[in-house]
Amino acid sequence: MTHRLPTVAGMSTSTTERTTWICDNCHAETSALRKRCTDCGTSRY
Repeated sequence: MTHRLPTVAGMSTSTTERTTWICDNCHAETSALRKRCTDCGTSRY
């Protein structure tokens, strides 16, 4: 698909999803409300 939807239903692998993000350092899944990884403390940005 060439267009991007604001919400992704049923896909948890996308790093642009609103609910969670994947840490670049340890690849742990962290809540989107947090700016730092809960496992290793690496910043989301």
